[in-house]
Amino acid sequence: PVPEARTGLLFVKTTLTFDGKPADVRTGEVFADLPRVRKDFPFAVGERAQAMDEKRYLTPCRMSVYRSLGVNQLRFWDAGNTPFYRQMHRYGFDENFSVYDARIGTKRFTDEFLNPYAKTKDRRYLRRSPCLHDAEYRRGLDAKIRRKLDLVAPFCPITCDCGDENTLTRWDTAFDFCFGPDTLRAMRTWLRETYGTLEALNAAWGTSFADWDAVTPDTTEEARARRQKTGRRSYAAWADHRRFMELTFCETIERVGKILNKELPGVTLDMSGTQPPNGWTGMDMWLVSKSVDEPAAYDSSLLGEMVRSFGRPFVKPWCGYGGGPVDMKRRLWTGAFNYLDYGISFWENFNFLMPDYTLPSTVKLLKRELVDLQSGGARLLRSLEGTPDVLLHYSQASVHLAQIEERYGELMAEQERWIKRFALTGKTFRYVAYAELEDGELDRTAAKILVLPHSAAMSEKEVAAVLRFRARGGEVFGDAESGLFDEHCVIRSASPLAGKVRTDNDLGPTFKDGYRPFYLRPRGIRNALPRQRSVSTQAVFRSDRRLSRFRSPFSRYRRRERS
Repeated sequence: PVPEARTGLLFVKTTLTFDGKPADVRTGEVFADLPRVRKDFPFAVGERAQAMDEKRYLTPCRMSVYRSLGVNQLRFWDAGNTPFYRQMHRYGFDENFSVYDARIGTKRFTDEFLNPYAKTKDRRYLRRSPCLHDAEYRRGLDAKIRRKLDLVAPFCPITCDCGDENTLTRWDTAFDFCFGPDTLRAMRTWLRETYGTLEALNAAWGTSFADWDAVTPDTTEEARARRQKTGRRSYAAWADHRRFMELTFCETIERVGKILNKELPGVTLDMSGTQPPNGWTGMDMWLVSKSVDEPAAYDSSLLGEMVRSFGRPFVKPWCGYGGGPVDMKRRLWTGAFNYLDYGISFWENFNFLMPDYTLPSTVKLLKRELVDLQSGGARLLRSLEGTPDVLLHYSQASVHLAQIEERYGELMAEQERWIKRFALTGKTFRYVAYAELEDGELDRTAAKILVLPHSAAMSEKEVAAVLRFRARGGEVFGDAESGLFDEHCVIRSASPLAGKVRTDNDLGPTFKDGYRPFYLRPRGIRNALPRQRSVSTQAVFRSDRRLSRFRSPFSRYRRRERS
């Protein structure tokens, strides 16, 4: 037995004696089986750029500065059991290893897929490589992930990463992956289960396929040309393909999570650089939230609110990137108020430490702010989340419709506009997903307001749930096209919600601006009410029975009683 380890890597010296005299001496490294305890406020640093050119004898100095700053987690962009990883393990930080990466490099994506397809419109350039349905790729993927997990298991990682900026294409590029034969076979099986008969599929798609083996979806260009030719706003032959690829991408991420849970129980799954749901990325934030434990999204108000709303409490958004003091503080407190129970991931980009390993002014400011959050502020904020006043509809089918009609920017702007309206009227909110509506969430919620921001594509179950909500006294806000399309982006003869939703011209007293809130300023939390002086963050946390409202720079006000 040995005392509790103070470091993750121990050096053991063993002496073999014979007749009281040393006969052999051996030394070796032993990994300590450290407990995986998630910190109250994780502060992760991407460990790559600074370490590449660093002399080994300087690493302890840098780790000491990290610890004094409040860093408690290191992100590694690969998985391995090399001298470098063992060296870093000695310092006792929580560790995050990347075990899966489905990205296609920018140059390869451009040279092998994007440019050739733009010139030829040949569908063979729409065959993704690797194809996520290729049986050989899947077997190799499972084996590769298990090998990586075997390598990192001795390090007792707190979390493992399923890639950085992973999407079906390259970032959020609009590209119609995948038309590979394995994908099309799998999609035809899914279409059989969805439509039941070939006649039903042909009716929805506006096609005349003679057998299932001939069924092929539209590309983006073909879907828009079909509308020009027929004059009918129906896009099922394209939208079903995008939906199937989202299911495929999210199923792959879920597959990684299942292997992780089996091989390393208790280790959470992280996704770094989470991309927006735009129809081509493969991202459906509702599905992603069910597969990923700790999304590390970029600083986006909408994306962050989606992650928070769908029950992922461990959000570590990225910051850094050479930002100035005001930008750093805005990002930090935006995350604190938007995500409540969260941490941050810092991309140091050579601006985290000065060449002499002292802290630049930006990071010194960050250190002061972290003291509040890591010494109880994060726990306090976490305890204050209550029942939302408003539910904001998240419709992946409406994302598809907006993209094919080139109105995606309008959809996102409409959601931003509603979120700002909630802020100005002191209402808390959360997103409610299409699947939650179908599952009866509106029958269980205490919220009295539902907003459908350009939710033009809705299933029959969603529409029925909205009508039940309205019948029991709930207020529903939308527009003239709410529910005009079904979930396959096929237009209905008329919207079943026509005349049953209130619009911008009929807001009434529900969204009346009735108070002046707290604003988050670079010098702390300042009370915007007249004749009251500014107060510091710590003062607000320590005040007794203080009734206050907070606003992040992006959107949300909260009415909280401090005690």
